[in-house]
Amino acid sequence: MRRISRLRFAASLSLITLLQALPVEHLKFSGIKPNLLLSALLFFSMFYGEKVGVVAGIIAGALIDVLGGSYIFSNAFSMGIVGYIAGLYKKNLYIQNSLVQVAVTFIASLGVFLFFYLFSQLFIQMAGFWHMFLSLALPTAVYSALTSPAVFWMLRKIQKV
Repeated sequence: MRRISRLRFAASLSLITLLQALPVEHLKFSGIKPNLLLSALLFFSMFYGEKVGVVAGIIAGALIDVLGGSYIFSNAFSMGIVGYIAGLYKKNLYIQNSLVQVAVTFIASLGVFLFFYLFSQLFIQMAGFWHMFLSLALPTAVYSALTSPAVFWMLRKIQKV
């Protein structure tokens, strides 16, 4: 198993958080922005394993919760689970392949939505599942998946893996 530099890990998450938080209008497509933090979490899960994936997922999800104003720990919980699962399958996937990165990010994005929706239902009554899925989760999953190879490439340069 690879060792991860805590400094590079923190720098990577800080950079991705900055990119995610910036109100960059040219990144939006029909009001949807890619979930760059999800791509970062998948990078760490797939290159370093499930333990780092859980930590990256909880941190990335908490950052989304704080930046996005959603219920605290709803994204942290959802992304932590997805980070763990992605880390478990790292040995079965050729993670250098861009198509694998796109497919994994698409599936993980839908998984995060599902966990987020189920977790949020415990505390509030949210809009209809299919409405949210078709208008928010699916477009975000597609856009995040298409941008994931660029995020993986950037993080590979920073992490030197």
